[in-house]
Amino acid sequence: MGSMKKIESNIEYIQYPIEKVFSKLSDLNNLAALADKLPKDKIQDMECTTDTVSFSVAPVGKITLQIVEREEPKCIKIEGVNTPVGLTFWLQLVSTGETSCKTKATAQIDANMFMAQFIEKPIKEGLDKAVFALTKINY
Repeated sequence: MGSMKKIESNIEYIQYPIEKVFSKLSDLNNLAALADKLPKDKIQDMECTTDTVSFSVAPVGKITLQIVEREEPKCIKIEGVNTPVGLTFWLQLVSTGETSCKTKATAQIDANMFMAQFIEKPIKEGLDKAVFALTKINY
C-alpha cells in the first residue's frame, strides 16, 4: 500500500482579477494555447477538453488529468486518470486586490516510499514551473 505525500509549489502573483483567472483556468481547453511552449522532448500529443487534458510523457506514456471539482473562484481540483501513481492537484487562488491574485499548486501523490522519493523532486519542479507559467498568461 502506498503512502500519501503532499508537495507544494511556490506562491506566485498574477496581475489579473481572481474571477478572470479562475474563469480561464477552470476550462482546460485554454491550455491548448500553451502546447507550443512545452518542451517537445518531454511532453507530446497534448489534447484538451473543458474538463480534461491528456499528453504523452517519456518514459511514462499517456497521462490524463481531469477536473473533478471547481470551487469558484478559489480552487480547482484535478485528479490523474490511469496514472502510474495516485495523483491529485489543487490549484488555489486568493484575491490580493481588485486587479490581482496569488496562486499556489499542491499535489498529493499516493505511492510507495521508493517511488515517492523518485518522483517528488520532478513533481515539485513541475509545479513551480506550471505556477510560474500562469503569471505569463493573458487573462
